[in-house]
Amino acid sequence: MEKIFILDTNVLLFDPRSIFAFQSNIVFIPLVVIEELDRFKKDQSENGRNARSFSRIVDKIREQGTLSSGVKLDNGGTLIISVDRRTEDGQKYAFDLNHNDNLILSTALNLKGEGKNVVLVSKDINLRLKADVLGIGSEDFGTQKGNIDDSVSAFSIKLIREIKKPISDQRFPVFIAEVKDEKYYVIPLRGAGLWDAIWGYVALRDDKNTIEGIIFDHKGETAGLGAEISQQWFQDLFKEEKLFDIQGNLVGINVSKTNNDPKNLDKDDHEVDAISGATITGDGVSDMILERMRHYLPYFNKLDI
Repeated sequence: MEKIFILDTNVLLFDPRSIFAFQSNIVFIPLVVIEELDRFKKDQSENGRNARSFSRIVDKIREQGTLSSGVKLDNGGTLIISVDRRTEDGQKYAFDLNHNDNLILSTALNLKGEGKNVVLVSKDINLRLKADVLGIGSEDFGTQKGNIDDSVSAFSIKLIREIKKPISDQRFPVFIAEVKDEKYYVIPLRGAGLWDAIWGYVALRDDKNTIEGIIFDHKGETAGLGAEISQQWFQDLFKEEKLFDIQGNLVGINVSKTNNDPKNLDKDDHEVDAISGATITGDGVSDMILERMRHYLPYFNKLDI
């Protein structure tokens, strides 16, 4: 039976591409979730970048149909973004529908009342507990274990195919190089620019934090603007930048129009200068690095044990 996965806001802030992780099922996003995401769109943190990335992804999807009726995704699933559905069960359980979490629960109850197989996906433990109490299926998102499979060559894995799979089914290739007794971890990247796909590789030093080098390429960015990401001068800006803050949190590298370090001397600010006239492509680079690196955290944590 086809499932309806209702996504909480925190799932989309964790991974803006999470809508592609549920195979040929329906992904349902209540309107209240979109409203919550809108509050983050000007934020310069990871949440802000992911909120903007999700908006760009959905903006392209909506060109293919009406979101309230459902639009087919490339992985065979369907995305629906619709008004919050209130149910009489909300009164039965004394819901305060002025609370966003309760609006999401009410939507889940409404769909369940229609005989649908509903699963609420949230990183909020308490919301999942509430769902269980109400008889609604629930699950966490993004709990990869970082298992290492030495039987598969990283060279045989095509990232363009992997990213179309559910996150739980994806394989994350890593290339390990040793040069002059120094070890480097090379991670493939793939994301979206203004017009089409962008991709690249980032090489990390043995601390799994400091960038030794990075390369980018693109399919159709504008010459002299977004296409500049493939130029050496831009890629050199990333050398020795750090992916993690001093607390050990993954923050990525922000391609910023407001970078206060124009000579790129501060390698701990997690920022590089943006390309003039290529804001969306630059945001795509930032999003791509952060989204791909997040999936390697369990693997890196295992290496440090």
